[in-house]
Amino acid sequence: MIDISPYKDLRREFYKSYFEKALSYDKYREESNSPYWTKWERHEGLISLTGNNKQTVSDFKRKLNVLVLSGVWCGDCQRQGPMLYRIAKENPLIDLRFIESKSNPELQDELRINGAEKVPVAVFLSEDFLEIQRFGDRHLSYYRRTVEKSNAAYCETGIIDPEISELDSELTEWCETFERIQHILSLSPFLKKRYEK
Repeated sequence: MIDISPYKDLRREFYKSYFEKALSYDKYREESNSPYWTKWERHEGLISLTGNNKQTVSDFKRKLNVLVLSGVWCGDCQRQGPMLYRIAKENPLIDLRFIESKSNPELQDELRINGAEKVPVAVFLSEDFLEIQRFGDRHLSYYRRTVEKSNAAYCETGIIDPEISELDSELTEWCETFERIQHILSLSPFLKKRYEK
């Protein structure tokens, strides 16, 4: 690896090792060989990256590694995994990988949210495997509609597809998360020094 001093991340090698054993979306699908993939595929058919989101993602200039702790059985993963896949397909600088939560308890433990084991959790890593940000569970638009529908604890099972407008809102939130990460990378003094000589 390249010398990155004085920058450091104590979990750099930890994340790198899991990223290297994680799978591309297509390989994850192939190796899972699960009946749950019909739900993933159904959501793939409902999701498209268009307009400003498509242009923004295609304009990204910095390499980005994205490690997603996932559960092929999980309704949230079945909805959000295809969103991440669509975003990554738009720009070859995004290396998106999935890893099954139940098979990787140490990683799952590291990525707890509010003390609980959650999926999906995306860890955004620089090209040098420094953690930029992690995001897990659900976006704000999901929580808003959940509160509106039930005003209580609620979990989408994936049996009934969300409205297209709801999926579009969530996809936009993912695109904004990626955009924020790209800005962090493009303004990084360390990476500017490396690339803008």
